[in-house]
Amino acid sequence: MDSKNLNLEGNPEIEKALKEFEEKAGPEEILEYPEPSEIKNTSTMVEWVMKWSKGKVDNPKKAEYVLLGFIILMFLASLYFFLIGSRPPSQISLLIVQKIIAMI
Repeated sequence: MDSKNLNLEGNPEIEKALKEFEEKAGPEEILEYPEPSEIKNTSTMVEWVMKWSKGKVDNPKKAEYVLLGFIILMFLASLYFFLIGSRPPSQISLLIVQKIIAMI
C-alpha cells in the first residue's frame, strides 16, 4: 500500500478502534509540579552542617561560611603536608633514627 493514498477518515473500523483506545486509556494524567517557593534552595551539605552544629549555625548563609572555612583549612593543611613532605629529612631526625637503630 502506498502511504500517500491512505485515507483514514471515513474508515469505520479505524474510528471504532480509536474510540475503544480512548475509552481504555482514560483521561490524561496531569502532572503537578511544586511551586518555585517550595523548591529547596539549600544544598544537602548546608543542611547537614545546620543539623550537626546543634543550633550554633542557624541559617544557610552561616553554614556556607562554615563550609568555606573548612575548605580553606583543608587546603592549608594539604599545602603544609605537601611542602613538608618534599623537604629532605633534617639532621635531628637522622640522629633520632640512628639512636633507635643502635638500641636494637
